[in-house]
Amino acid sequence: MNLSRLLLNPMNRDVRRAIADAQVLHGLVMKGFPTVEGNRHGGSILHRCELDRRSGQIVLYVQSGASPSWNTLPAGVLLDLGEELQNPAVRSLDPLEKAVRQGAVFRFRLRANVTRKIPAGAERPNGTRVPIREADKQLEWLQRKAATAGFRIQEPAAVWTRPEARAWGTRKGARLTFEAVTFDGLLEVVEPAALLKALASGIGPAKAYGCGLLSLAP
Repeated sequence: MNLSRLLLNPMNRDVRRAIADAQVLHGLVMKGFPTVEGNRHGGSILHRCELDRRSGQIVLYVQSGASPSWNTLPAGVLLDLGEELQNPAVRSLDPLEKAVRQGAVFRFRLRANVTRKIPAGAERPNGTRVPIREADKQLEWLQRKAATAGFRIQEPAAVWTRPEARAWGTRKGARLTFEAVTFDGLLEVVEPAALLKALASGIGPAKAYGCGLLSLAP
């Protein structure tokens, strides 16, 4: 897998549109994968956009199984850092994947769409998802996901959540609304194979809209 870090230009019109509309941001991410036929699953593509609190820069992280080609982005989308600093920066996650062993401990960050599903009814035959807003319930959601993703939270006090404002998007003329929570903390690897699968496929719903990317660091 590869991890790309892109510093976006806040003065650029395409960037402002992408920040305001999750579907537009998804489209911007996919421009970096012209060989992937419009389907993020084909390239195992996940992304997360966040504001660096120290620098104030808009940072877009994109993890992918497919190799990115960021020279296909519209002109002016990336922040001009001069020739000395690399933007975008792309690195292989192979060393990280090799470090995922049973008992290993990592810092993690996960921006997730924390929801529960309401059973189907007459008006909604496929059911619907509603956000979980209580902090303790959000942590319970994370612990359930961790159990199937091959890791456990090292200690509950090590995890803190940051609720985020609602995100908006449009798809086929319909308006999309979803909420996200960012989890930061420490995890311990229980089943390496399951965790590697979760790293590649993401955790929770709304993966096309900037949720689900699990980031690890020593």
